[in-house]
Amino acid sequence: MNPGAAEQGAKVATSFIDTMKAQPLALALVVMNMCLLALFWFIFAKSADLAHQREQQMFVEQKDVRELLAKCVVPQQGQGSFPNLTPTFIAVRGETREQKLEKVFEPQRPVLDIEGERKINTLLQTALDEALHDQIKHLFDIWLKDETDQPRRAGVGARAAVKAYRDAMRALKERERKLEQGETVQ
Repeated sequence: MNPGAAEQGAKVATSFIDTMKAQPLALALVVMNMCLLALFWFIFAKSADLAHQREQQMFVEQKDVRELLAKCVVPQQGQGSFPNLTPTFIAVRGETREQKLEKVFEPQRPVLDIEGERKINTLLQTALDEALHDQIKHLFDIWLKDETDQPRRAGVGARAAVKAYRDAMRALKERERKLEQGETVQ
């Protein structure tokens, strides 16, 4: 006679248990794997529940927001029961940088008398002299702190400072000339 499925299953289970008795480390690994599977199932089930709760809370919150917005929008007369919620785009054209600079640098009439304007020129001259002096000191301080590629770096900085000083002095001289001739100054 052929043994039945129940008898065959019992033999397999018995041989499995006998094998596990002989090798307790293998039994421990099987038990640990089963525990890990149970732990993963538990974690995924809890994560799914939390995600579902979060989703439900978002739906409730969105419903509340929609209800509040529905109360805020009042339909105009003759439009029926639904308001026009078409987005309206407002284009604002701001001033460009050049336009702002033009306003700043537009010619101005002297507000002060000729002596007041001369005093302004003297103050501008003093400020330019001090600025060049401070910049050269700053370049020398950098040279003392970092000798990398010096004195070339200090020379480049000094040439740029002197060029800016000369340009500013030319503009100041032009201002003085216009002031003497009664023209508008900048």
